[in-house]
Amino acid sequence: MRISALLLTLGVVSCSTNPVLEDRYALKLSELRTTQSITEFKERGWTTFIEDTAQGTTNWTFTPDSHPAHPSFASRRFIRNRDASLSVRTILTCGAPKKHCVQLKYEYDLLDAQLKNQVGKGRWVLAFTMR
Repeated sequence: MRISALLLTLGVVSCSTNPVLEDRYALKLSELRTTQSITEFKERGWTTFIEDTAQGTTNWTFTPDSHPAHPSFASRRFIRNRDASLSVRTILTCGAPKKHCVQLKYEYDLLDAQLKNQVGKGRWVLAFTMR
């Protein structure tokens, strides 16, 4: 895995505690729990689902009830490109007030920086959408 080129796409839509987003959170949890090819695990209160396919790996991560950005979840798709670069597509769905959504996005930025350091130098493509 190589990292050097960085493509960042960020769209921010109003974030607030919203029953529609709470429903979206619960519906996505329910959908993932009924898919047999997906693995679920919990770590420090966070619920994570992992699906491996021929096209790549997708992780869905759900905030614990105690997190300021709850109810929120992220879908992160990791894809190995033909040129051996790694693409990561993150979609963050945040149902909290905007300041907590921005903080959650910052937490994902830190995760990306850690991944970048572990992977090494080369080509890295990142797309990030927040809704």
